[in-house]
Amino acid sequence: MGLEVAAVAGLGIITAGSQIAQGYAESGAYKAQATMYDLEAHGYNEQATILNAEIDALDQLKILQGSRYARQRRRMEGTVISQTAKSGFKLSGSPIEVLMDGLTQLQLDESIEAFNVELSKYNVKGQQRQYRMAAAGSSMSATMARQSAKASIFAGYSGAFQSALQTGVLMAGMKDPGTKTTKKTTTRTTTRTTRMPSARAGFRA
Repeated sequence: MGLEVAAVAGLGIITAGSQIAQGYAESGAYKAQATMYDLEAHGYNEQATILNAEIDALDQLKILQGSRYARQRRRMEGTVISQTAKSGFKLSGSPIEVLMDGLTQLQLDESIEAFNVELSKYNVKGQQRQYRMAAAGSSMSATMARQSAKASIFAGYSGAFQSALQTGVLMAGMKDPGTKTTKKTTTRTTTRTTRMPSARAGFRA
C-alpha cells in the first residue's frame, strides 16, 4: 500500500511540473511572437517615415516648377508689352496673338504639372497611411501575444494546482482505513433459587 501511495504522489508531482513547464513554454512562444510583431511594426513605421522624404521632395519640385513657369511668364509678358509698345495693341493676326497663345499654354502646363505633383503626394500619403495602419495592427498583435504569454503561465500553475489537489484526494482514499473494533455485549442471567421449607421444621399449630 505504501508503494502505491508513493507512486501516485510521484505521478502527481510529475504531472504538475509538466503543466507548469508547458505554461512557460507556451509563454515563451507568445513572447517570441510579440517580439516579431514589434519588429514588424517598427519596420512599417520606418517605411512611413521614409515616405516623408518623398513628400518633401515633391513639395520642393512644385516650388521649382512654379519658379520656372514664373520666369517664363515674365519673359513672355515682357515680350508682349514690348511688341505692343512698338506696333500698338492688335491681337488678331499679329505676333502678339502668338505670344498670348503661348502664355495661355504656359499657364495650362503649369496647372497640369502642379496637379500631377499633388496627385503624387496624395498617392504617397496613401501609402504612408497604409504603413501606419499596418504598424498599429502589428502593435496590437504584439500586445495580445504578451497577454497570452501571461495567461499561459497562469494556466500552467492553475493546472498544476488542480493536479496536486486530485492527487491528494486519491492518496487520502488509498490510506489504510484501520481496524474496526466490535463491542461484545455479555448478558448476565441471574437465576433466583426459591428455597422450600425443610420438613424438619414441622408445622406450627
